Amino acid sequence: MSKTTESSGTSTRERPSLRQGDIVRLEKDIFESNWPELHDHSLFAVVISHDCDIVSVGEPNIELIPVKLIEKLDSRKTRTKSPRTLHLEASADKDLSCIEVDARKKASVSKEILLRQDPVFPLSLDTVAVSELTQWLSARYLRAALPEEFDRRLGRVKSKFEKLVRDLSDGILAILFIFDDGQEKKECGPKESYVLSISLVLREGESLSDFEGMATQILELFETAYGTEQESSQPEIELRQCVAVSENSLTLRQYRSAIHFRLEWLSFDSDPPGPVIV
Repeated sequence: MSKTTESSGTSTRERPSLRQGDIVRLEKDIFESNWPELHDHSLFAVVISHDCDIVSVGEPNIELIPVKLIEKLDSRKTRTKSPRTLHLEASADKDLSCIEVDARKKASVSKEILLRQDPVFPLSLDTVAVSELTQWLSARYLRAALPEEFDRRLGRVKSKFEKLVRDLSDGILAILFIFDDGQEKKECGPKESYVLSISLVLREGESLSDFEGMATQILELFETAYGTEQESSQPEIELRQCVAVSENSLTLRQYRSAIHFRLEWLSFDSDPPGPVIV
């Protein structure tokens, strides 16, 4: 693997020819062998392996996600709001291009194959975009991509739900969705309800009473939109409860096992809060 040298004062250090966040142009046979179905893509891919794994002799592969050129950014897929796809701006000389990366299309490519010739860098991400990419990747470890059917059903109340919680957003550390019976991974049928509870996790020092009204409004919002279990037809989403809880009352296991529902102003809060106990 070729390396370049950087100077710092009187010392020098080597850095890898590839780094996390680099966008490379792949040879056609390499691209098609990993993503044969992507006829509408360029031959570009973004490096998502950590720098330490790239230079490690014990790691034979580099993880990549194919890059799709798009006409414009979709605000619903920027700033890590979507767990599946991320939209970013990349630069080529003085021009800007909009790109999309899809986490479900991640592939591991042999370093030997990938670096058999010098990499070509058709596009580049600035430091802000690279930070956004790494935050999006790390956030996926704390949240699952919710079923498309659940996303469709939630769309009926999503904008109103977001407005309710945004009003007191400064005090909210996280929004947790807790599903029944593994439904967070299931595409429910038309006569089956998604059953869940919502926890509004408050920062240390926030008063629970300040958020109880919000919790009640969220319950009423879901009941108005979907109905209740007591009605003749099964509600598309049954919200069992919505509660405000202090971060100090959660264990680390509870925090990690729940689905973290992301909003723009919570997008970069990907680490467990300090006071959470094991």
